[in-house]
Amino acid sequence: MRCPRGCEHRMNEVWGTPAQYSSRSSVCSAAIHAGKINEEQGGIVTVYKVKPVPTIENVTWMYFYESSQRGWLESTAGKFFQSSFTFDVYRIQCSKDAVGINGSFMFFCPPGCHRENYRVIGDGIYTEDTNICAAAIHDGQIPKGGGMVSGYQLPGMTSYTGSKKNGIRSNSHGEGESSFTFEIPCGMTAEKFKLNDRFTIVCPLKRDCWMERDKRAVYGKYVFSERSSLCRAAIHDRAVPYIYTGGVAHIRIVKGLPSYRGIYYAQIQSESSGPTEKAFIFENGRERFGMYVVAIEILMFR
Repeated sequence: MRCPRGCEHRMNEVWGTPAQYSSRSSVCSAAIHAGKINEEQGGIVTVYKVKPVPTIENVTWMYFYESSQRGWLESTAGKFFQSSFTFDVYRIQCSKDAVGINGSFMFFCPPGCHRENYRVIGDGIYTEDTNICAAAIHDGQIPKGGGMVSGYQLPGMTSYTGSKKNGIRSNSHGEGESSFTFEIPCGMTAEKFKLNDRFTIVCPLKRDCWMERDKRAVYGKYVFSERSSLCRAAIHDRAVPYIYTGGVAHIRIVKGLPSYRGIYYAQIQSESSGPTEKAFIFENGRERFGMYVVAIEILMFR
């Protein structure tokens, strides 16, 4: 993009930091803030549009863009928006894994990582020693030609299930110390997880869960059948604090119930269903239903 001179007067339209600006920001003013061009001369900048990358601790996702001071220019703290942009990207090799990464990450993957001697363990949630770019292809985040990926470091799981998708074969594995994930699809269910597994997911925008082709149903309330869509259930349970923005949800796999009763809540209609071997609950669900979940655990799971 070619920016004219004199854009510093629009600094009140810049939200975020050089790491990522809200896509509502003035690109040229953000480029001045990031130090890419001079306000008196303007210039040409390269812009990369990316998904927002929150931290796992920032479960509200509301005041996501921080303000930052760059010389005499200061950007504005802003609320969540569905996309971001940056001027700098960190390019990695196909062999890069997530060992040593804390919190969130954003990388640019080169083309051809599906042809490398890749290591991928897991499906949707991957072990830390998995090659990030090959996992991103496996997960459908990027094509084989490469691209921008954003992901999140998670605690380890008791087990990982492999699969073959998008030309990448992942392997199964036992317990791991640390994991990472990308934004999961709304159609992902809990069926592949084992009893007592605890894990964290990052769900996309509610709009995306409504529009996704693999629009899985939700069965139950408070305690959900393993066949339920994890993210749609998270919206229903308000485990994702703000239903329109998506976000982080913490899940525990528990013993299944004899039956599940559906209810309409948070603009999601859950269905009634028969017994299943496994179910799941949200460990960051609504506080007012906390005692209900505790009572269910005492009666059914312990």
